[in-house]
Amino acid sequence: MNARDIMTPIHPTQEEELKRFCSTLFADFSRSDQRTWGELYLRGLLQVPGRKSVVAISEHCAGASTVQRLQQFLNQSPWDHVPVRQYLAQLFSKTQQLLAWSVDEVVFPKHGQVSVGVASQYSPSLSQVLNCQIALSLNVVSEDSSLPINWRLVLPPHWGTDEELRRKAHLPSSVRPSSRSQLTLEQLDEVSEDWGLPTLPVLADLQHDPNPEALLQALEARGLGYLCQVSPAYPVHGTGRDPQRREPRALQMVLAAAERNARTTVSWSDPKDGMRRQSQFMVLSLAQRPRALSGGPGLARPSNESHRVLLSQWPIGRSRPVRYWISNLECNSWNEPISLWRARSRAASTLNAMRAEGGLADFEGRSYRGWHHHVTLASAAQGFRTLYSAAAEPLLVR
Repeated sequence: MNARDIMTPIHPTQEEELKRFCSTLFADFSRSDQRTWGELYLRGLLQVPGRKSVVAISEHCAGASTVQRLQQFLNQSPWDHVPVRQYLAQLFSKTQQLLAWSVDEVVFPKHGQVSVGVASQYSPSLSQVLNCQIALSLNVVSEDSSLPINWRLVLPPHWGTDEELRRKAHLPSSVRPSSRSQLTLEQLDEVSEDWGLPTLPVLADLQHDPNPEALLQALEARGLGYLCQVSPAYPVHGTGRDPQRREPRALQMVLAAAERNARTTVSWSDPKDGMRRQSQFMVLSLAQRPRALSGGPGLARPSNESHRVLLSQWPIGRSRPVRYWISNLECNSWNEPISLWRARSRAASTLNAMRAEGGLADFEGRSYRGWHHHVTLASAAQGFRTLYSAAAEPLLVR
């Protein structure tokens, strides 16, 4: 008896859609049994209650006797995760109104030290040190939803030199520790150059990046627009100051300009509770020739790459700003950059839902291949949840 004969069916209204979805999602798998186990694992991520381990998925969807074969499919089977991610990304782009790419840190707490990429390390998103894997997800954000469609593990430095650790995790020789900026650029280059996805603004939190300028300049060199949060200590470049003098910090520049630059009060509706919020914002041009914030062609494309602005959020009644962003986007109004940054919360909400309900953090394997297989299938399950509920027509695009 194979897995297909003993799969637990999902809700009848979704059954045919899921079969069609899986048949296209796994079309590049070389063997039929890989397609069968792929569908079973996806079903498990969609319907198993509680923790979605391989054992739980096997017992719920097929039977305990399938545990070893499902483990083999996930951790050792040589299927390529890239075409699966590419199909998801292209499907999402054809069915959603895309706004931006959001780069997010995803933390996978772990016990032990031998799972790929594990170390006791600091997580900026959690503001703490813990034993974990840290990954970067590249999320495509639309008007209504978000989906992580590309993944990279952030390898601690010792994972580049400890051959015993690398051997146990089956880490390919070509995979070495890289900076977060390098990993982000790899992801963006893959989705644009290899997958043919549209050019979109890039949203990222660079508050804890030791060299945020490296990423900003690389994005400009690629002709990409960006809106990136930076720390108050970010050294502001491009202000036309004497190059021999030390560049001012973001906080210093905003405070010095506060008396002569008006702040704009902006209000908006919070999508979480529908309540009206308001805060003050200020923009400072970092170009050699200052340019107005208004009058540009819109947020979809960057301005001249030498033109940047420093945006700050200065809540009413506070003595100093609470957030700072660097951007090279031209805007028609204040609502555009604010709405764009708030759209980034959709990526965080999706990732949180995938952790709580989609089994994203439930992978128990140790190998590099297995980790990539798992996060790819977790993205596929979330893609099915999102796209099936929104689609009026069949989802197949190949």
